[in-house]
Amino acid sequence: MENTKKRIIKITAIALIAVILIISVVFASMGIARAVKINNIEKLDYEGEKLNVILMIGDGMGFNHIKAAEARYGELFMNSATIKGEVTTFSRNLFGPTDSAAAATALATGTKTDNGNIGQYLGKEKQSTTELAVSLGMSTAILATEGVDGATPSGFSAHTSSRNDIDGILDDQLKSNIDIFFGSNIQRYASLSDKIEKADMIFLTA
Repeated sequence: MENTKKRIIKITAIALIAVILIISVVFASMGIARAVKINNIEKLDYEGEKLNVILMIGDGMGFNHIKAAEARYGELFMNSATIKGEVTTFSRNLFGPTDSAAAATALATGTKTDNGNIGQYLGKEKQSTTELAVSLGMSTAILATEGVDGATPSGFSAHTSSRNDIDGILDDQLKSNIDIFFGSNIQRYASLSDKIEKADMIFLTA
């Protein structure tokens, strides 16, 4: 009987320790998710005027992919850039990997969000760098090897609570004042050509 009681006490103690550890990890993760450090660049010496900004995103690419490419092909062009930086794109989900929607939103808006969210956090829209460029009168374009309603291009051009809301994404893109959308998935967009042209955009196929 005593052995049984001791066993129960041991199991209870182990369970409590496990719960405490899980809670600690959860709150630590929340703290990390909220800790976003931004370093301002105060002074840069440029030669001549920079006319264009092009952001290229390798979906799912991380530092290890860059190291692997450098090991095979040598130093990459990005290492010779005048300005270099790093950004974390993890989502605010406590468990599971970050998806492309949350990662793109982090890149485009500087705001961490939940998986599946496009350009917003807790229902509030966050301004993207593309929208900022439009507001400054700059020419803008979204180019993708997938359809432009994919999670990554959508993060720079739409605001929805679900990456699967492709109709909502299209509606946002058509009123975004972005000059050019270029991508694949002709089957989807060909059937929407009338809607696209009503938004004063020209629909072209290759």
